[in-house]
Amino acid sequence: MILESLSKCLATQIKEADPEGPGSIEVLTYGIGLKLNLFSCLVLTALFGTILDTLAGSFFALFSFMALRRFSGGVHLPITLCSIVTAMAASIIPLITMSPSAILCVTTISFVLMLIYAPQYYEAVRRSRWEPWYKWIAACIVGSNFVLVSNILALAFCLQAVLIVPLWKGREEVNWN
Repeated sequence: MILESLSKCLATQIKEADPEGPGSIEVLTYGIGLKLNLFSCLVLTALFGTILDTLAGSFFALFSFMALRRFSGGVHLPITLCSIVTAMAASIIPLITMSPSAILCVTTISFVLMLIYAPQYYEAVRRSRWEPWYKWIAACIVGSNFVLVSNILALAFCLQAVLIVPLWKGREEVNWN
């Protein structure tokens, strides 16, 4: 796919320019891919949000999703596909309205899934000493919607909660040295 090829090409060029530099081509490709994913997701969310006239809500959904994902983990699509699907979802979420009771029901489901499954990693991750707290941080992030009662938060959190349910491919480990 496009972003995967671009990150591999950039990593190869960096390694050729500095063969003794830190990191293998694979690690550089991964890191560059993460940055390209973030950038393209922001640009596509701006584009789709503008087209659908949901720009502010789209970025609210995107940043809510990203904040929760930071602590809950979850399955990850290939970079190019991930950018497109995430931006589309973030831009469509503000178009969906729910009653307060439906918001609380969806939030409760997301909250329970966070308590059961977070954090869940389906890709290589760098370990943190704070990882034992990630479940509780993720649950608190979702739990904030019991007070805010936002349909955008409920849907963004629900989407992320589905991505941590262990129905996906197994966890990988990478040596970061």
